[in-house]
Amino acid sequence: MILLPAVDIAAGTVARAQKPTSPETLARSFVEAGATHLHVVDLDAALRGEHANTTIIAELVRSIPAKIEISAGIRDLDTLHRYAALKPWQLILASATIFDPGFAQASVRELPPEQLTLALDVNAGMAAARGVTETSKLSALEVAREFAHFGIRRFIVTDISRDGTLVGLNTQLVREIRTAVPGCSVVASGGVRSLADLIAARDAGASGVVLGRALLDGLISLRDALALPEPGS
Repeated sequence: MILLPAVDIAAGTVARAQKPTSPETLARSFVEAGATHLHVVDLDAALRGEHANTTIIAELVRSIPAKIEISAGIRDLDTLHRYAALKPWQLILASATIFDPGFAQASVRELPPEQLTLALDVNAGMAAARGVTETSKLSALEVAREFAHFGIRRFIVTDISRDGTLVGLNTQLVREIRTAVPGCSVVASGGVRSLADLIAARDAGASGVVLGRALLDGLISLRDALALPEPGS
């Protein structure tokens, strides 16, 4: 299971940090602690469509020795091409893509599907999209099956009722999506508070976990998290 420390960027700095911190400083601290993958989020792009942090993200991809996935409100081909040009490890299609399956289909024609991930936000079992008032009529499981049919088989699954709350992961959701789409990759996100949550995610079959607030608030040691044994070891 891969651990993905989050570098959330807003107005050029790390969002929700206890003191002003540059994204590069935080990213390097994660790598120095042993991280091999990073989850980089441009909050300005994701929430407001403002891509003012692209230069910062480009420098992270260029200079940080880790595999980087980018979440930056990618919901159209122009934005997809902008970030694909940076040559990251993964590009995360915005949760609003659930309302535009045509964009998902076009994406897999533009890039290898194994480089694409869907941000699958879930609210009470239904697929949701942040920053969009429209409500999806599809369950998260139905969306996962649909996008897997397009060729996208990696999902970052966030129970948005838990995101940033430190109340624990929704590991049942991980199990349900893995059952609905056999062989898919499910990265769990939202609510991580302790090493026990990581163990539960591992045991539920998650291929990865995004670590956000728990790291910034010092509730989890990244070194300790990375030292957790894999199943059967």
